[in-house]
Amino acid sequence: MSDGIVQLPPYWRETEPTDYRAASPPWHLADPEIPRHWDRTNAGEGVLVGVADTGIDDTHRELAGRVQHARSFCGGDHRDRNGHGTHVATTIAGNSVGVAPRARLACAKVLADNGAGRSVDVAAGIDWLVDVGCSIINLSLGGSSDDPWTRGAVLRAIDAGVVVVAATGNERASRVSFPARHCVAVGAVDRRLRLADFSNRGKDVDLVGYGVEILAGLPGNQYAAWSGTSMATPWIAGIGALRQAAELRLGGAIQTRTPADLLKLETFVVDLGPEGRDTSYGRGMPDLDRALYELIAAPPPPAEPHPGRELLTVHAEDPATGRVWTGNLRLRAETSEVYDG
Repeated sequence: MSDGIVQLPPYWRETEPTDYRAASPPWHLADPEIPRHWDRTNAGEGVLVGVADTGIDDTHRELAGRVQHARSFCGGDHRDRNGHGTHVATTIAGNSVGVAPRARLACAKVLADNGAGRSVDVAAGIDWLVDVGCSIINLSLGGSSDDPWTRGAVLRAIDAGVVVVAATGNERASRVSFPARHCVAVGAVDRRLRLADFSNRGKDVDLVGYGVEILAGLPGNQYAAWSGTSMATPWIAGIGALRQAAELRLGGAIQTRTPADLLKLETFVVDLGPEGRDTSYGRGMPDLDRALYELIAAPPPPAEPHPGRELLTVHAEDPATGRVWTGNLRLRAETSEVYDG
């Protein structure tokens, strides 16, 4: 069986690269008021997000010290000479343009500089991202072919407790691309929450994220606004990182460990299309006030040394000496017997 080909979906470069420095959060952060959630979620701290793409420029000012692991699976080094992988990575975790600016990243370069690659390399990259400890993997790539290598790697990642998100594709098709059909399939909406005309539709759409004119980083400390489900997918991955970081902070452990866990948040969405799940918007778009926090279990209360026994503080005075004794006693619930705790 020959190797399959995996590639970037078509996407749109809305502006020319510039050395723009964000004086204020770009609209994909400001409009949903993401910064007000950073304190409660530690801005994604403690979460490792994997990016399987064209590489990452980890020297970009948006990502200084943020890329913890990096490896190429298609020859050469992990550097991004295409731009797509850096745009995705900075949307997830950029200092000023990222949804989860304190999350860490792992870079698997699985697509060559022309944006295409072998499915066996994509699969190897996904497996490696699982091995280095990613709890979320972003796949802004795909195609019409359900190749067994990529599918197998995605399913192995899910079995290992990793949330995998993938782009639905930008072909204006009525079917979701692969491998998105096997994980969380993300479509794109614009600033007014209208489905982007390029976003693929179909029964397998799960969620939508902002994916039109998204300002993010490019290699060489450049920035540009791009459009595509490739941009919406890292927006959702960033939201997932905030959710997991909130779980770490509020409950001490990540609870959202699989696509099924993430999709349990479907009741915490803005329903944008026909009532309920539909073939354009899927379940809808995350309602951040609920999706980031609800159903997070509180940490258990500290265990008592003698469960079920009431603690009593007792003061006693020795009539002969006048000395006062203070101590703790516990009452046995089953016998009302008092003993020294």
